[in-house]
Amino acid sequence: MQTSVFDDNNAEYQEKLEAQPDPVLTAPYPADDAKQKELIKDYSADPYDHAVLKNSYRSNFEIAGGKTRPAETTNQLPMGDDSPMTHAEKRPRKPATGAQPSGNYQ
Repeated sequence: MQTSVFDDNNAEYQEKLEAQPDPVLTAPYPADDAKQKELIKDYSADPYDHAVLKNSYRSNFEIAGGKTRPAETTNQLPMGDDSPMTHAEKRPRKPATGAQPSGNYQ
């Protein structure tokens, strides 16, 4: 059973559906504008001739807070000349075991 409010609302919805233009899939495409025509020329060109590969797009823009400093890699960190394992270091004694009761095995 439908109420009159539901039926009126449903009728209004059906009227709006019928008043809509053709579905998007069957409607004709709009004409190409200038930017689309330029992109068509670029995409239909030789693959090695695209504007992206020629690097014609630049990213020279300013970031809030100024320019960032160059990244520091491990190659720029100060390095020692000698390995710490090559020096004669005093290492603690090894624990005593059944085979080496004094713990002096090396």
